[in-house]
Amino acid sequence: MREIVSIMMFLIFMVTAYSQETADALYKSAQERFLSDDFKGALELCNQAIAVNDKFSDTYFLRGKCKYQLQDYKSAIIDYNSAIELNSHNPDYYFQRGNAKNKANDYYGAIEDYDLSMKVEPVVKISDKPDYNSILEVYNQAVSQFPDDPKTYSTRGILKITLGDYDGAIADFNKAIELQPNYDRAYFGLGNVKYLKGDVAGAVADYNKAVEINASRALSYGDVPDYSKLMDFYNKMVEVSAGDPKPYLMRGLARLKLKDYNGALMDYIYLAEIDPGNPDILNKLGEIR
Repeated sequence: MREIVSIMMFLIFMVTAYSQETADALYKSAQERFLSDDFKGALELCNQAIAVNDKFSDTYFLRGKCKYQLQDYKSAIIDYNSAIELNSHNPDYYFQRGNAKNKANDYYGAIEDYDLSMKVEPVVKISDKPDYNSILEVYNQAVSQFPDDPKTYSTRGILKITLGDYDGAIADFNKAIELQPNYDRAYFGLGNVKYLKGDVAGAVADYNKAVEINASRALSYGDVPDYSKLMDFYNKMVEVSAGDPKPYLMRGLARLKLKDYNGALMDYIYLAEIDPGNPDILNKLGEIR
């Protein structure tokens, strides 16, 4: 009986190994066809490879690229979705899905994927860098299509910071705030670009405004360029605040970013004393302790 079980396990192993080798060979052949611009041939080989092994994300990704080249953008998006389900740590997957969504006139979806492609941490180093100028064109189209939506201006402003177009970024954040005066993320982005331009006082004012609008979301905005350089401003604000809680809140948030938990704890204890019923402050105190 043991011999039969051993033989069966060996046969299963051999079939699995053979299937994997077959799928790998088909995938490599599909890559060669794709690089030779034989997109239909590559697509057929990808279909065969997936029929043998449907757990290899790169095969879905390659099939998606074939469909993209054949202008079947909706089907390409489906394959990119499958690739991301199997491996959510590859920035290229999100970037190419963004391209397909752009072609399918889903500008919001494209922007979200481009954002994800820049945020996701790859498991392996990706050699191809995103073409930010091409992404900017998509953002420009989104602004043209939705000229009254503050999100389109704010997201384009973030990209313009990456491109070093600080004045353009400021214009976009200001437009977003004009359209939605309580848009906290736009104030935060405006603070970032002002900081990069050397206007630290202006940056602090905008960060303060963002926190004033939505204090509970402040820690999720992302990193300010250098919190340590802002601490002098927050310390001075506390000194002259005459007990105003906002400077303590801003300094507490900055101290958390700098991992100065004891300092943050002191600021939040003070805030809890003057506003004992504030659930956000009590929750933050619990997290620090």
